[in-house]
Amino acid sequence: MTVKEEWFTEPEATRLQNLRQKSRAKRHITYDCLNNIVKGDRVFCKRGTPFGRGKDGSMMLITVLTGRSSGVCKKCMHFNGEDCSTSYCSVSQNYVERKEAK
Repeated sequence: MTVKEEWFTEPEATRLQNLRQKSRAKRHITYDCLNNIVKGDRVFCKRGTPFGRGKDGSMMLITVLTGRSSGVCKKCMHFNGEDCSTSYCSVSQNYVERKEAK
């Protein structure tokens, strides 16, 4: 899939924005995360957190633009650049610390 110009022009841009607003009312959405990196038609977490089980840990850009979110993003306290305090982040952080200590 490639990045499509119509995603960023009317009327599609407004449709996608409305979908994000509905999702945002319920939870953190990947679109709003300060740790996103867009490479082509894929979105990655600059912290290295995989968004799913895919080989490269990324999400499709159109998925992010529609307001859908990775389960990781819904729970992550790094979402706004904050310190890690959720159980998911703590488990991940502890795993990394234990692995580095070996």
